[in-house]
Amino acid sequence: MDGPKDQNVVVFSSVLMNCSVVADITQNLTVMWKKNDVDLGLVGFSKSERINTDENYALRIKNVTFDDSGVYTCIAETTTSQATAHGELTVEGIPPLLAQPNWPADQMEGSVITLTCTVLQGYPAPAIAWYKDGHSLSTGHSLLIPTAQLQHSGDYTCQAHNTQGSDSVLIPLRVRRKTRVVSLPIQYKLEEGQGMIFNCEAEVDEDLQDSIKINWLKGEEILNVSYAHINQTKLETKPHLTLLPNSSLLISGAGYSDLGSYSCEVVTSHQPGVRSYQGQIFTQQPQLLPLVIILVVILAIIVILLGICITCHRMGYYGVHHAKTPEEGSIITGVNRFPVDSFSHTITKKMPMNYSKINSPVYSVGRL
Repeated sequence: MDGPKDQNVVVFSSVLMNCSVVADITQNLTVMWKKNDVDLGLVGFSKSERINTDENYALRIKNVTFDDSGVYTCIAETTTSQATAHGELTVEGIPPLLAQPNWPADQMEGSVITLTCTVLQGYPAPAIAWYKDGHSLSTGHSLLIPTAQLQHSGDYTCQAHNTQGSDSVLIPLRVRRKTRVVSLPIQYKLEEGQGMIFNCEAEVDEDLQDSIKINWLKGEEILNVSYAHINQTKLETKPHLTLLPNSSLLISGAGYSDLGSYSCEVVTSHQPGVRSYQGQIFTQQPQLLPLVIILVVILAIIVILLGICITCHRMGYYGVHHAKTPEEGSIITGVNRFPVDSFSHTITKKMPMNYSKINSPVYSVGRL
């Protein structure tokens, strides 16, 4: 008998365990397999898509798992003899293998950074851990830095580990200082012919100094400026707009065309333009226009109100809708609008009364 041999195989692979038997053809031969002394069944009896036997009594196992590990025994029997052979099958896992990451570009201070770790293989599923400069950080396939700071710069390590081994990759990260314009805005009152300077002082990461570009804007329009030369003589004509060596803007011979707001923009290779607060050249004359408009509106409102009052006075409208007698109208308005003699005559004609009992004209009107 040529029986099975000890084998080490990787999980999910296939394995073939031999059991070659030579016997007298005149005798009835029976072959069966056992795993860890547990019957697997007679050869050719128990078949499945994953475990079966071939015509030479060999045992084939497809897509092996850890549960398939064990000692397999082939037993051959005839009416007069018995032979056995065994071999041990060991199913091993898959050690982790990580993909080599693309190193991230330099990041700006304040940005959101996500570092990822991709597992190409590993069984059982490997555990993932993150380290920075040798210090443990967190676990998981990704590492999130919600607000990057300068102290987040360093070498990050992603490590995968399972029972079969471990693998790790290195991810260097560099966080650059965010560009800031620190110069304060300047306000100039226009005096024609005067020279004016607007400053542009900025804090830029030292590794980005060589990539700095300065733009000056008037409102939202980029200005076309000339660059000052160190060896420029006093006899040379000065350009109207000059960018000084310290990035300040010099306006020579300012005039009314220079009125407006000015700001500088600092651009680096890692960050789009950062604008400064706006400085300004102004004159007092345009500031009187809003005051004149307000005064005109107030005067118009006053004229309209006076017109309404005069109209009401002429029409005699005082908010009283009915007056039963002239005297009631006089009482309500506080003004006697009818002559006393004609009023007394009307009362006497319509209703004779005993004037000796009347104490006052108001009382007699009330009785009416």
